[in-house]
Amino acid sequence: MNNDYIEFSKIYKRVMDVEIKLKNSFFNALKTTYPTTMFTKLIPGIKKYLAGKHKEWRKNQQRDLLFDLINKKDTEENKHRAFVKIAYLSDIIKLLIEYQNLHRDTKFTMNIYGEKLIFNDVKKYGSGIVKLRNTIMHFNINDYKTGKNNHLAALYYWEKVLKTNNCFLHKINIKKITIINILKEMQDKCPNFNTANDRYLCNVFDDIACMNGVKIENLPKLWTIGRTIYNLKKQLNKPFK
Repeated sequence: MNNDYIEFSKIYKRVMDVEIKLKNSFFNALKTTYPTTMFTKLIPGIKKYLAGKHKEWRKNQQRDLLFDLINKKDTEENKHRAFVKIAYLSDIIKLLIEYQNLHRDTKFTMNIYGEKLIFNDVKKYGSGIVKLRNTIMHFNINDYKTGKNNHLAALYYWEKVLKTNNCFLHKINIKKITIINILKEMQDKCPNFNTANDRYLCNVFDDIACMNGVKIENLPKLWTIGRTIYNLKKQLNKPFK
């Protein structure tokens, strides 16, 4: 069970990275695409969402923050910023895949993703990343283990699309899993490998190993990885032997 907790914590951090990056990208894309109506553009989608499955949940709150925000007198940017701050990941995903005025706007989609995506993939993996976040937030380890392949596929999709801090992980291809092979790939792909602290590099090592099929219980000890990293840094840019 301890290994499950360790894996959960690692995935949790990466999901939070995706959520933060998506919210920031959503804010900037809407601001760029609709500079004078960035929040007004969202109001029909927000009202439609609030009238759906979250109606009862919203009604039980002390005050409805979203409707209050809609009626508030403030600048478009301030209201848009406030909305993104209080929105859940599921709120943003819902707007991206169900509010047609957004997902049909090529300028907006290019601003948020930086490339043309297959909408069915956005919908599929959007639903997937929300399920993964809910699984983690409710600490449902059994659900995570049962649907692990689908959960991780959604995580990997959004890390690559949003170019999160972890997106370089998906450029790594290792034929034989050894400590030295993983570190060699890290040296080539990991930003600032020679200056990053050992704790960060050990965490990245674990992520790469797990993505390549190594089980948590079989990961090398941190001191083993750290010692090898230390020796490599001493060599600076000398080739691996």
